[in-house]
Amino acid sequence: VLSERAEALAANALRLRAIPVSESMVPWEDVACLDRGATREEHFSKVRESRFSRLPVLEAEGDRLRIDGYVHQMEILHRWNAMGANGELPEVLEQVRPLPRLARDVPVDRALNTFAASGRRIALVVAEEYAGESGPVPRSAILGLVSVNDLLERISRSWPSYSTSPCS
Repeated sequence: VLSERAEALAANALRLRAIPVSESMVPWEDVACLDRGATREEHFSKVRESRFSRLPVLEAEGDRLRIDGYVHQMEILHRWNAMGANGELPEVLEQVRPLPRLARDVPVDRALNTFAASGRRIALVVAEEYAGESGPVPRSAILGLVSVNDLLERISRSWPSYSTSPCS
């Protein structure tokens, strides 16, 4: 027989299988991206001013976007600082990391497994038919970005709160 707490935790774990990543993602229109065709100064300025720590790198190809991967804000700023934070700017696009794709309906538990297996902490959320693709994606099929942190925040809202106080 499970305790009440264990039963609630098991129920919530099963619920994670029903929550799609699209409920936790940052919508694409809110994502700060780096255009491959921009200048070094424009890239650095966008990285420095972004409220996001990971910025996708993209290139427009007609009505499609080629998303090469992402750069990590702290790596870029650390390199700049190591260069003496003077007038010379680091080449932002030298450290583009792969950006996995997840279909919008992938459940949170499977997405977390994908992150763990890939060693990545962020993924592009796309329409189902583009999840396994690696080439350019129609703009309309790009839905957003989801990170491990986004999923953990979603999970924490799903768990019941338990007081550790002996007085409650």
